[in-house]
Formats: sequence, structure tokens, C-alpha cells
Amino acid sequence: MTWKELKNRIEKMPADEQEKTVTVWAEEEPIRDAVLSRCTEDLYGNNEWDLTLYKSDLEEEELNDTGTYLIARKGRYYLDFE
Repeated sequence: MTWKELKNRIEKMPADEQEKTVTVWAEEEPIRDAVLSRCTEDLYGNNEWDLTLYKSDLEEEELNDTGTYLIARKGRYYLDFE
């Protein structure tokens, strides 16, 4: 879904629903409050990690590990958990 598609769906919601807190589905906690966030730098994951890390938090060998992959570039918007 694009941000534009999301905007269009929100506009079709009843007005009272649009005033409610944004929530998202999560594995650990089924419904959680969310906020619109933006990556301040490139964000990476790895097949052996259970978290994501910004590039500045990675050692050179971690960044070059074959299991390390780019999740989001700096400036990308996303919904984050509060």
C-alpha cells in the first residue's frame, strides 16, 4: 500500500474513527499505538539479529556480513510503535 492509498482509505473512514489514535497489529502485542516516523539514517537488519540497527551503530564487519541487509534508506517514512 502506498501513503496515497492509505490517505484515501483514511478519508473514507467515519469522521469519529479518524479522530482516534492510530494503532497497528504486532506479533508480540496484538494492537499497539503508532506514530509516523522517518529514518534519520540507513537502517539495517541481519538474519541472526532479533532487532534492526542504524548504520552508525554497526561495526564495519557487521555491515559487510553477508547476512546484513538494508531495510530502509535515510528519509523513509514508516509507522513506528509508541
